[in-house]
Amino acid sequence: MMRAVAFDAAPEARGVLHPSRLAEAFAALFVLLAAGANAAELREPTGPAGPAFTLSAVGGGSLGPGDFAGRPLVIHFFATWCAPCVEELGALDRMAAAGRIAVLAIDVGEVEARVARFLEAHPVGFPVVLDPDRKVTRGWGVVALPSSFVLDGEQRIVGFVEGDLGWDAPAVAARLDELIGNREEKADDQPT
Repeated sequence: MMRAVAFDAAPEARGVLHPSRLAEAFAALFVLLAAGANAAELREPTGPAGPAFTLSAVGGGSLGPGDFAGRPLVIHFFATWCAPCVEELGALDRMAAAGRIAVLAIDVGEVEARVARFLEAHPVGFPVVLDPDRKVTRGWGVVALPSSFVLDGEQRIVGFVEGDLGWDAPAVAARLDELIGNREEKADDQPT
């Protein structure tokens, strides 16, 4: 015979954790903490590339992925109100400063004045463009922030991550080498 309890009657739903579940809750918390705050993973994409775009840059001008042709590029979708996005910008900036991979950040759904003020407090050495109507964000299938796409020098999407990532970490650099380094080497080895 099946027994059911209304969810709002369960102790967990009222903010009380039953003692028999305490060990289970601590084990789950330990697993989350051991995985670290940066549990996102750089993986190969599963869908098609988003449409080509050119967006207005903070401070003037306009940019799109085509402006980085011939270079590996991270297209990074973020917002100033997104705490993980803010934390991730520092790692992206350090990675971009190393010169191997360019970064194009796309602020999602905000006005230029707000983003400009944010960048005064959190300066980065890569360009930031604006997607105020979220058209590009939707076109690229982004459903969570931060989200990033890695493009090789031929503008093919070779990697994707949903969530924040330690872009300047050695393990991420190794993964980027797998995704773009090997392709670049193979392209160099081909007869001309």
